[in-house]
Amino acid sequence: MELKDFISETLKEIVNGIEAAQWDTAEKGAYINPVLSCDAFPDPSTSSIIRLRNGLRTVVQPIHFDVCITSSESKSGKAGIKVVSGNIESSTATESRIKFVIPISLPIMNPYAPFDNPYE
Repeated sequence: MELKDFISETLKEIVNGIEAAQWDTAEKGAYINPVLSCDAFPDPSTSSIIRLRNGLRTVVQPIHFDVCITSSESKSGKAGIKVVSGNIESSTATESRIKFVIPISLPIMNPYAPFDNPYE
């Protein structure tokens, strides 16, 4: 899998998983990533607070990636970077490890919104 596809799919799966969990747990009174009140302050060393366009506050959280990649040339001479998953098939490939962080504001829930629309 290409590195860009791995990053994109991972972030989409995280967001989709959070949204699914929010809908599944809202009726039970569980609020996953709720809207912040003025007096809620997360650990500033791991996150920061932003104000969204609608005036609500949310936390920007880091998603840490630690990925093993391979760089190789195809027979056509085109180089590429792929995420390693299992055995490397090409003898001309070189493995590297990259670490990076992507800040993300995850989907928020409004605990005061109706159950049929927890994002209101």
